[in-house]
Amino acid sequence: MSNTVGITPGVGIIGIFQFVKYKSWFALAEYVDNAIDSYLKNREALDKTQEGYRLLIDIDINVEENYIRITDNAAGISGDDLERALRMAVRPPVRTGLSEFGMGMKAASCWFSPKWYIETQALGEDVRRKVIFDVNQIVENETSELDTNPVPSPLGAHFTNIHLGEVFSMPTQSAIAKIREHLTSIYRDFIREDKFMSRVVITVNAKPLKYKAPSVLVMHPYADKSAEPIEWRKELDFTCAGGQRVTGFAAIYPTAKTKEAGFALLRRGRVVEGSFDEPYRPTKIFGTPGSFYSQRIYGELHLDDFAASFTKDGVKWEDAEEDFLVRLKAAMKGPGIDLLKQANGMRMKESSAGGSGNGQNGSAGGGKGGTQPSGNGSPGNGGASGGNGGSPEPGGQDGGTSGNAGSNTQGAGGGSSGGQASPGALHQSLSRPSQSRFGHSMLL
Repeated sequence: MSNTVGITPGVGIIGIFQFVKYKSWFALAEYVDNAIDSYLKNREALDKTQEGYRLLIDIDINVEENYIRITDNAAGISGDDLERALRMAVRPPVRTGLSEFGMGMKAASCWFSPKWYIETQALGEDVRRKVIFDVNQIVENETSELDTNPVPSPLGAHFTNIHLGEVFSMPTQSAIAKIREHLTSIYRDFIREDKFMSRVVITVNAKPLKYKAPSVLVMHPYADKSAEPIEWRKELDFTCAGGQRVTGFAAIYPTAKTKEAGFALLRRGRVVEGSFDEPYRPTKIFGTPGSFYSQRIYGELHLDDFAASFTKDGVKWEDAEEDFLVRLKAAMKGPGIDLLKQANGMRMKESSAGGSGNGQNGSAGGGKGGTQPSGNGSPGNGGASGGNGGSPEPGGQDGGTSGNAGSNTQGAGGGSSGGQASPGALHQSLSRPSQSRFGHSMLL
């Protein structure tokens, strides 16, 4: 009897990837990561291939024919590297870029499709290779080697083409629109013009992704109307207790953005948490859902010193998140401008300014409640509704529910004490009633 046991994963592991907890945009991001990583590692050589070279990554989601195809013109996969790139859990020799774990492309492909292939030609080689994966046959036959099907190809070509057939769960048209929004958010640092001068172009169904930086509130400090207006954006740079450095910025939206407010967490230039309408919005900073903070404050934080999950859809905090949040909140408050104080002060000003309506046609003149947890506000004149309960700084209890409706005919403030909060009510929305809201290297 042997005193050792084999621990090498069998080929059956590829049949398990179908059950990985991916979201479609993070699965597609695995291919984009590889293309960008290949471009960055071979940028000098690629720039010499043609004047004005740009990295082109195209994602074609064909609902009618049930396939997804991802192509790029990065440096491709060399013959020497192809075996490593297609073996499971074999990490690339250089792991400082976006290709890190040796799992992503294979896991994402098997998650999407039972039958897929990769075709590639490396920069500087005159051979293209094609490897076909039939997951069910590989698992059933315990196939450990696949043919690379090499064929001659003109020297100078460089590309990677991945074709995912018989997709398990094909995205709907509305899902494709959401995929586009998330990928735009995830790769904002690579596609915005001020970063790479448009050298990286990502398209989904032939439509280029375009990232537009959000607007920033410009106004005087809430407590001093006579002061000069300033831009309410603050650069952040602090170090956590574990030595991890965090950089980025925090800012205030000019108007409420209920879906988008919150932080995007980036690692190595790519969002790993907080993309599009799934922002990182911890209650220690933003309070409860619907609070003024959760509608107005946003930003980007670079966490290169933290680890990410192997699906790269979240930060591996271990025990560091609480310390991170304490330091983040302190950085947002001072030194310099105090974003949290300004945001809450604006809410206070809007609350006190609310009681100016004349009651005609049910206009919203009812003032919001005060900022203390009791939620008592001054009466609004002629408002269609009474004041809302107050909102303390994050970490406290919200003031309560909306007050009683004001009288449209007599112009009196609604509710006792101008919209007094109902006892015990928690976490009410503080949005203003008048405001509408309407070829590359596969090295994973």
